Amino acid sequence: MKIVFLGGDTFLRIFAYMLAGHEVMALYAYGNQEDCFRSGEIVQLARQHDVPVHYGKLSEADVRQYIERGCEMFFSADYGRKIPVLPQEEGFYAVNLHNALLPEGRGYCPVEFAMEQGLRRSGVTMHKLADKFDAGEIILQESFEITAEDDSVDVYLKCAQTGFRMTEKLLENFTYLYGHARPQEKLLPTCKLEHYDEARLSHALSVAEARRLYRIYNCLLRVKIHDRVYFVGGFSCGKAELCTDVIDEGWGVLYRLRDGHARLQLIEAEHGDAVWQAETYPFPRMSWGGTDCRKNS
Repeated sequence: MKIVFLGGDTFLRIFAYMLAGHEVMALYAYGNQEDCFRSGEIVQLARQHDVPVHYGKLSEADVRQYIERGCEMFFSADYGRKIPVLPQEEGFYAVNLHNALLPEGRGYCPVEFAMEQGLRRSGVTMHKLADKFDAGEIILQESFEITAEDDSVDVYLKCAQTGFRMTEKLLENFTYLYGHARPQEKLLPTCKLEHYDEARLSHALSVAEARRLYRIYNCLLRVKIHDRVYFVGGFSCGKAELCTDVIDEGWGVLYRLRDGHARLQLIEAEHGDAVWQAETYPFPRMSWGGTDCRKNS
């Protein structure tokens, strides 16, 4: 099968599986620095197999050109840009993997939304691409448990495992499954993080409070150190108290908390002041000379 793959490292295993058994015509990689998983590994794998890598937006002209060259499926997996949708009669077959049990969890950050809401179950939906985000007919759907020990990174990894099994099923019987997709019963509003204004570390937080924030928001969690704003790329903590607010050890930063400390891996935010002040996510559309700090979605 000839496939155009759009996505990042979350579903790296699916990309490798397609490389092994199918012809991947191109990879469209896209990711923000605050994403839990980016696209470094998938890009490296694509280049090892001489698959063209693109970072720009897929246009309607591109879609038509790939179809003319024999593309049989556009496969989107954790890809944050709008993909042009053509009629199936024109040879357009496109599938999206979404990290939620649609129709619940539509939108950009379903994993963090599930964690913020305290959901005990989530899953992955495989659906046809449609003009509206996450509104297409459902092909396959599979759920899993969110345990008290899981953080949002664990949930992303469970999505990756679940999505891989679903993709195996799809490619084993594509024509039947695609042809028997079912409409979503109703279209719910897109999910929005309701408490993102709290997703900031401060010295006034306890270890338990900081741990809870990282469990929900992972790389969306923000911290300000020496007037610079960072996303928290890695987090652990301890009960020993620090004699100062911050200690930079090179491998990471020790950050004082009310009753202990956090050990942080940091990613500097490109637009620090706007990121720090933002009380919603995805970030509001803001302009810095034409630059947008969120994905085109």
